[in-house]
Amino acid sequence: MKGLRFWGKGKRSTPDDAHSTPVAGGAPTGSEGAIDVDFEDVPNTDSPREGRTVKKSTKPANPIYVTAELYAGSVSLWEIEDGRATIVPEERLNTIRSGRVIGFTPKHAASARKASRKEARSAFLGALEAKPVMIRRGQYRYASTKIDIGRYTPARVVSGPMVLTAAVGKKGLVPNSVIGWYADGDDPIAACYLVDKSCRLLGPVVTTDISENGLAENARQAATSLGGLDPREISAKWFAIAELFPLVHKVPAYPIAGEIWGRPATFWGGGVAVLGAACFVFSVADKAVENTALHRVEHRLAVESAVTPKRLSAIETVYRQHLGLAAEKSSVAYLSGIRAALSVWLPRTIETLHMSKVAPVGHSLFGGGPMGNNAIVISVTPYVDGGQGASTKIWMSDKGLLRRLTVAAPQGYRQGEVFTGTKGEAYDIVFQQK
Repeated sequence: MKGLRFWGKGKRSTPDDAHSTPVAGGAPTGSEGAIDVDFEDVPNTDSPREGRTVKKSTKPANPIYVTAELYAGSVSLWEIEDGRATIVPEERLNTIRSGRVIGFTPKHAASARKASRKEARSAFLGALEAKPVMIRRGQYRYASTKIDIGRYTPARVVSGPMVLTAAVGKKGLVPNSVIGWYADGDDPIAACYLVDKSCRLLGPVVTTDISENGLAENARQAATSLGGLDPREISAKWFAIAELFPLVHKVPAYPIAGEIWGRPATFWGGGVAVLGAACFVFSVADKAVENTALHRVEHRLAVESAVTPKRLSAIETVYRQHLGLAAEKSSVAYLSGIRAALSVWLPRTIETLHMSKVAPVGHSLFGGGPMGNNAIVISVTPYVDGGQGASTKIWMSDKGLLRRLTVAAPQGYRQGEVFTGTKGEAYDIVFQQK
């Protein structure tokens, strides 16, 4: 039986010591210090030990996928593991539960550098033939369709052109050049874009030949078919897919339902609550300021009302000073007329006070109607807004006009008569002195 022999300095302690053959002089044989072990006695290290759990290989928690079109209209998905690409079978597409999908199909477009939102949206509408879902990073805008973004939910979709632009770094994209990526594996795949003179990525052009000649041919096709350029005059920059991995989780993914500006709606809920509280505090403060202003106005009104008699007295003083002796000796009661006119004046009306020693004659303002020389005339217009000659007029209601025309006569005057203008755009209320 085959066995292993271990050599050491210690004395052999196997049960067959009595059967060993000693050499002359009592010296041990050449087998002393060796232990024979049959293979049957060695435990099988390949089988799990009793009571221990064997770790099984698991896929990464955040797998990376790329999507591209090998044929027009036929979208395929590759899983990238350890830098190697394998096509995901169609029956497994619904089993994707996490990770990021880098979109390298024609439904993932990029704008020109420094394009405005309006310019980019117009270009995306033509390229995607659908309403674009846009996202911005740096000087560029990127877009896809809602269908392509939600195709692999809950995995998040990232713009392939955005990842490539980020891979270039601060150097930026070079106009009239080709930029692309490749992945080796069971199902190799590569794709490249043409960078036009406005630094917009056109393409992609996809190939499964990732050899040096295959990538060169892919770049040549992009230059000639997308830009009509001489492939000998352009440069090409290629990235291994593993070089793009650090950027996949740094660039923003397209927004999905339930997100606002890349954050869950619940994230903004707290902000809205804080904003609402701030608005409430602001409104309370604004209301307090408004109440303070209202109290100030009310105070001023009270002060004005209090000084009105003083002002009336001042007017009487002015009249006495200017009219002098003639006013005092006259039979015309100017001051009583002023008081009477003040008592019947209405806002938004024009009031005229006529006072004379001459006996009442006729009112000639509106074509010879009756009027006295000692009278108060209030001119009323039937408009809430606008007026005579205005292009836009808001007429007063009949009840409102009637209330304005039925004014009680002041003391010492007869009830007023109403005279209408020729076009019905003015009314005169005449209070004749008794």
